[in-house]
Amino acid sequence: MIKPINKTRITVILYLSLIFFNIYLIIYAINEKNYPWMIWGSVILIISFSSWIINKYYTKIIPYSLEFLIISAFIFHLIHGLYDFGRYHFIFNKFTHFYSSMIFAFIILISLSIFYELNGNVEAFTYYKISFDVIVITMAFGVIWEFLEWISDMLFDLNSQPGLNDTMFDLLADTLGGIFIALIGFFLIKNGYVKKITNELNEKIRKRLQ
Repeated sequence: MIKPINKTRITVILYLSLIFFNIYLIIYAINEKNYPWMIWGSVILIISFSSWIINKYYTKIIPYSLEFLIISAFIFHLIHGLYDFGRYHFIFNKFTHFYSSMIFAFIILISLSIFYELNGNVEAFTYYKISFDVIVITMAFGVIWEFLEWISDMLFDLNSQPGLNDTMFDLLADTLGGIFIALIGFFLIKNGYVKKITNELNEKIRKRLQ
């Protein structure tokens, strides 16, 4: 009899592989004397280990799959900056923004659902309200990210923003990521998938608060 695939174990293996790949990128940055991106890679590594340890031995609230998606988004930006892909690979740069904004939008979708449920404000949990909030917050996140790129370029003489067109296309990719999740959110809410996730997370949160 074939044993069922342990999805959690596979996700953990992928997550740890991502951490080792991050370490490789840090070593590469050190070898290239690219210290700003070495620092960014080190920050990602600290977040990765801290999140994994806290989630494994303390909270056990955030699924490893979600942690994997979040860290992978950070590493996409690290690759983009470390290898200067934005200058030579337009599609990769915009995909990085689109991918990151999708993950952020999904986190906002789940977070708002949990917030409304914990506060007993179920009436506010409508598809149109949630969709609007997700898109607007994701767009705001994109603007903040562009400000961070602008600041990093001034402080470390990077090339995160080659020009106005690059910035505007980045914001467009961020917005499209939010819209995509908002549209997908309709089916997730309608089919009860969001409800299932929020119920599981709410139960874990309540146990931790007791």
